[in-house]
Amino acid sequence: GVVCYAFQLKWRSTLRPYDLATLRGWKILDSTKNEARATARRLKMQPLILSLKLDADSFERLDALRRAHFPPQRNQLSAHLTLFHALPGEQEPLVREVLDEVCADTSAMQLRFPQVFSLGKGVAVEVDCAPLPSFRRELQNRFAAHLSAQDSQKMKPHITICNKVTPEAARELLAELSRDWEIFEGRGVGVSLWRYRGGPWEWLRDWEFGGN
Repeated sequence: GVVCYAFQLKWRSTLRPYDLATLRGWKILDSTKNEARATARRLKMQPLILSLKLDADSFERLDALRRAHFPPQRNQLSAHLTLFHALPGEQEPLVREVLDEVCADTSAMQLRFPQVFSLGKGVAVEVDCAPLPSFRRELQNRFAAHLSAQDSQKMKPHITICNKVTPEAARELLAELSRDWEIFEGRGVGVSLWRYRGGPWEWLRDWEFGGN
């Protein structure tokens, strides 16, 4: 015991200042790594969002409408057609596996944008697409055990171009856009997977449709 204590005293007495600083640095580095791992785990728990990927021309046209009419201080997203709003983040490997399989066997979809309609406090563009409901039902069946109540329901395909305004402002915009609206067409060419980040969405990956 005396020999051990004497050794400890000798070891401590031989530590130079930079040795102590190095030890403290190791502790800080270890703490930083632990915080980074905890942050990564929290991110993995954030919900996943799945949207239909539009052809470039349709996207640019619709995104220009959104930029023109969405309140700028609240517009954190580009134009999008949401298929699923909140897939569990911890199920990301399953989601990716299913999308690999389903998208490879799915053909590009013809889209039609016939009119704008009211969201109450906003305005959206209606989307007609014959194969989209069956495509989404297939994904619903594959994700059935992990769907929220909202994602379990039928969807009305649309692209929001204005939201979170007063009902009066929404009615005025609807009337303005309806007067000059011209039906146009586009294509759904794949899907995009996003992670919800408390407002903005973090893009994760696109899947192109590969079927003939």
